[in-house]
Amino acid sequence: MATRRDLDEMEADALPSALAAMAECAKYTSGLAAFYEASFDGAKAVHSSQTKEGVASLQEALALVTSNLTNLSSTLTAYMDCQCDELDRVHVKVDVLKLVRCAAYSAIGPTDAWPVPNRDASNIILLASTSGRRCR
Repeated sequence: MATRRDLDEMEADALPSALAAMAECAKYTSGLAAFYEASFDGAKAVHSSQTKEGVASLQEALALVTSNLTNLSSTLTAYMDCQCDELDRVHVKVDVLKLVRCAAYSAIGPTDAWPVPNRDASNIILLASTSGRRCR
């Protein structure tokens, strides 16, 4: 399970690095494509070795784009996993606070001291063990 520190490191380092690498890759690939587009203008005679070199360069650029997309995808997936872990920790803390509040209301006693239930489906419903009253 990821920690808050992992999440902070992802936000500070991994995400910006992956995005910068993707931007640099896109810039390089665009420049390469523009160069070969200008080189292979229909009016010019092109030697077969130039064509082979151009195709090889574009294939390398495509492999680089694929690699960077894979890296970015795995980085974003790891970041989302960290976010989900953090959200789970928050939900656990909220549930613990609800249990503490329920125990406190159970100790109060009279029903007029209880808060009005808010019908929110996200609230957990518990049975107070001391009085048998429902607690939200």
